Amino acid sequence: MLEFSMAPIIAAHNVANSIRILGLTALFILTLMWDTAVMSRKSDSLNSELYKQCFVKRTSVKVGFHRAFFLLHGVGVLARMAFSDTRDVTTIVILPEDLLKSSSEFNEKTVFIKEHIPPGMYVDLYQTKSAEDFGGPEVYSENDIDMEKPEHLSSPHNVQVFARLEKQGPYYHSSVTLPIHLRYHKPSAENSHEQIHLEAPEIYLMVSGDSLSDDQDYISGVCDSSAEKLCKWLKMSCIFEPEGGMLEFSVPVGQIDHVTIVASVTLSVTIFSTIFLAHSIVTKKQKLKKQQ
Repeated sequence: MLEFSMAPIIAAHNVANSIRILGLTALFILTLMWDTAVMSRKSDSLNSELYKQCFVKRTSVKVGFHRAFFLLHGVGVLARMAFSDTRDVTTIVILPEDLLKSSSEFNEKTVFIKEHIPPGMYVDLYQTKSAEDFGGPEVYSENDIDMEKPEHLSSPHNVQVFARLEKQGPYYHSSVTLPIHLRYHKPSAENSHEQIHLEAPEIYLMVSGDSLSDDQDYISGVCDSSAEKLCKWLKMSCIFEPEGGMLEFSVPVGQIDHVTIVASVTLSVTIFSTIFLAHSIVTKKQKLKKQQ
């Protein structure tokens, strides 16, 4: 029996994602530098405020229904495909170099992205842990996530994504891609699709030292996905693209008026499969008896 390894597929997928993210990051930074140059000509005060900002670009790409597993296991996974529509959500965080240089407390150059996942979605922590070994982001959640529940029985949950900032020109940036799965939704008598909204994340910058003033918005939280120690994080005020940072997803749902057709086809296939298996077993036994 042939044995398959997921490692080459995961590695190839991560390489493709990395190339796409690098292109998006470079384009976004070039656009940002152009906007900065234009605004600096208009107003020195405006330019000064710009350099205090955090910029976040959000995109999503549909990667299919368990695509890698389908290639390996063929028709054996067809029944699962309808319940695991997956989207790669990429978040690019860009901070001006002047901001990080403004205080020695920003020398860690690490951010965490707090995603608020609605009931209609979930993050597979086992998947993200495996991807971490192949260069994927560190992902942590305080609570267990039930991946089997449908949307109407699920609760919202939060995940924290940790990433290092890398220098590029006059900015520091970090790009992370988080695979998010869409849950099964209740059948509908009216709509063929339901809309799900992924709200803008909260962006935090790791800080060191104890000199932060009381009016600054910081929290104490885990330093990384291992959750072995706590660090201090400063909440950033960010400008999002698209505006507001919200992403919208369309999820296909079953149609109640299709129940008769679906039930008839399912019953017919079940009966045919049972007869075929019974015939195959009887035929095989007869051949074995003849050989003896």
